[in-house]
Amino acid sequence: MSRPADPKRRDARQSQILKAVEALIVADGLESLTIQGVIRQSGLSAGVVYHHFKNKDAILEALVAQQNRGTGELVGALKNGYATRDILSHIAPEMLADLCVTNNARLNVELAFRAKSGAKWAHMLRDADADLARALRQSIGRDIEKGRIVKTSDPDTCAELIFALWEGLISRAAQGNLPAPEALLRPYLATIGAILQ
Repeated sequence: MSRPADPKRRDARQSQILKAVEALIVADGLESLTIQGVIRQSGLSAGVVYHHFKNKDAILEALVAQQNRGTGELVGALKNGYATRDILSHIAPEMLADLCVTNNARLNVELAFRAKSGAKWAHMLRDADADLARALRQSIGRDIEKGRIVKTSDPDTCAELIFALWEGLISRAAQGNLPAPEALLRPYLATIGAILQ
């Protein structure tokens, strides 16, 4: 009889595998990702890797699910009726700190670039982005109705500007051309404030 799986050990192994996948994608791109490379990078046996993930797509699904957690939390906050500006200001320090890690930005760019594929992980990524865009537009619309934002622009335009700001920051971070998060915070908040005035 086999012993029951230890959840902490399982989570640690899966995390070890996903960190290896992140490193490989950042270094060589998603197209070069192989299970053999994951086995080498993680330092685990093939049996352990295959025990946790049946194939490369399953690994990518887990990676995207991990990446989407933060997006899901932001969508939830936007749906709760709080002021959009307050939510975006509250998450700014952590978001900017995460963005300024060049490898995180490179991983995001690589996944987004390859998200046109028909794989389940690509659908998961696109669906999360669509949910965020919808929640952002609805939150901005609600803020306009409540008088928190002066109606100088429509919610779609404001949401697109915010997405453009985020995508620009990710692109610059992926190139390693972003200053420290502390230096970005004030201009970022001022830009969000200008969009959501």
